[in-house]
Amino acid sequence: MLNTSAAITSLLVLAIAATLLNSLCIYIIRRTKCLKKRPSSILTLNVLLVHLLQSLIVLPLYAAKKFTIKSFHWAQFVDNSFRVTYMITFYGTVLGVFCISIDRFLATYWLKSYKQRITKKRICVSLFMLWIYIITLCMIPFVPSFPLNTSLNASSFDKTYIYVQQDEWVIFMLIFNTALPYILTIIIYTYIICRLQTLKKKHDRLRDNTNSAQQNCTLKMRDKDLKRYRKVTHLTVVLTVFYGIFWTPSFIYYPLLSFCKSCFSRGFENSSLEQYLGFVTKYLAFLNGVAAPLIYCFYHENYRKGFMTIRRSILYKFSKPLDICLTTLDIPVGTMNEISSTPEKMYYC
Repeated sequence: MLNTSAAITSLLVLAIAATLLNSLCIYIIRRTKCLKKRPSSILTLNVLLVHLLQSLIVLPLYAAKKFTIKSFHWAQFVDNSFRVTYMITFYGTVLGVFCISIDRFLATYWLKSYKQRITKKRICVSLFMLWIYIITLCMIPFVPSFPLNTSLNASSFDKTYIYVQQDEWVIFMLIFNTALPYILTIIIYTYIICRLQTLKKKHDRLRDNTNSAQQNCTLKMRDKDLKRYRKVTHLTVVLTVFYGIFWTPSFIYYPLLSFCKSCFSRGFENSSLEQYLGFVTKYLAFLNGVAAPLIYCFYHENYRKGFMTIRRSILYKFSKPLDICLTTLDIPVGTMNEISSTPEKMYYC
């Protein structure tokens, strides 16, 4: 059987790590001017906020499910709350990454006119419509699916009016909101890589055949843009690959569990193997909430600069009391000798 205490501990550790890392990346976006003014940063912020929601709500609910809850109503509340929030954040992540790939496609397709066509307002409106679509679809399993001629009493209604995912709903969501967006994302990035290579070859040919200083300046500007596009594309490709690694077990396991009962042995249901597989697939899916901010921090230059700026500001705040103490004692910081820097002198602060 699955060790309950170990499972709960690992979930809480993951929740704390995801909360800290995603909060740090969100703070960097809000404090860094070059990131804050870009419309594409709103899409990144959207994905990071979904991961933060996972760490603050979904993971604690999943940990609470591991406890034996005696109250039927509380158990039903925890179970249904976990299911609906898990579905919302799952499809919010998948479609959020898909929106980032569409943004990268438009950036490489339109190039110079991208900044004029893609604005913050248009991206906010698009995300608002996307979240209406996601929440509406994820609320459908709350609707009871009863035949019209069936009479219900209060007890049967209480037992059946829970978050039940109908087979038709599961098939629709897996095909049109999971598999199709991920396949389109792979196709989009394949196109982006090929287009960037084509643009680079054209740029190199123009640079070899250009002698004018003004045209050379223009080419340098284009070279800078192409270099930035390649870096951003590389970052988003790495991010998408990691999402595929973490989410693929869920894409495969749960459809087989729902629609291919013959793929498993008769004693598989409610067995220890099923508990382990279910926990591992969900845990891998939740790991992307830690991987995504780490990828942003290590691969994106502006995130690294923002992190170093925050680090320097924190160190400066902690070093302020020392400067105040030295100023109070009239000891110049730059001319502090061995006698004035001894621990006995410093304790007077």
